[in-house]
Amino acid sequence: MDIKNLDKKNDLRSLDEKLELALNKFSEDAHDITDEIISEKRSVNGYELDNICRNMFYMLTDFRKDIINYLNKYR
Repeated sequence: MDIKNLDKKNDLRSLDEKLELALNKFSEDAHDITDEIISEKRSVNGYELDNICRNMFYMLTDFRKDIINYLNKYR
């Protein structure tokens, strides 16, 4: 395997790790909010829903940036 393919494989592994970390962070943040709601057996309020949506937006933004950076590097 040549160096370029090895770099590409390592960068792909790094991208996968970044995306997995973003997913795990989102999951933890969402569970922090929903676990409290479930334990209190109450409805979600607007603030909590906004927090979940904001966290999802940040996660997807990170996904987009990381994927675009990877693709630009190997075009």
